Amino acid sequence: MTFFPEIDVEKTKANAKRKLEEYRCWREVANDEHEQRITQVLSFMPRTTGSRPNQVVETLVVNKVSAEQEIEAIERGFNKILSERHRYILLHKHLLNEVEYDYVIYGDLGYESARYYELLEEAYLSFANTYRSGILLVYKS
Repeated sequence: MTFFPEIDVEKTKANAKRKLEEYRCWREVANDEHEQRITQVLSFMPRTTGSRPNQVVETLVVNKVSAEQEIEAIERGFNKILSERHRYILLHKHLLNEVEYDYVIYGDLGYESARYYELLEEAYLSFANTYRSGILLVYKS
């Protein structure tokens, strides 16, 4: 009898990788600048007939807020990863504006490719565990 269910490593890694790859897209939707945060220029809302707000503006605001919440959740999950090496790998592979190739990352870390890919797998599993209380984890049935 096991106390902890067994994790499906491949599916969990795929979930974590997919979520991390969404990060830059969410930043674009949120209009989030990596180097510096810039406030939006205020403008009048387009006039519409009747008292209902403009649907396009409303949709854009909802999308921006959703994107900001997702960015924060990804960053929070990333920050909870205990291993500095795992954070380094995920940051350079997925979260920077200009992501780096694997060979550059493992060269910077001084690892052979086999060891790097072991650490990358561990990093994905760590992120899956820390993102939104482990929602990305997939268990074997």
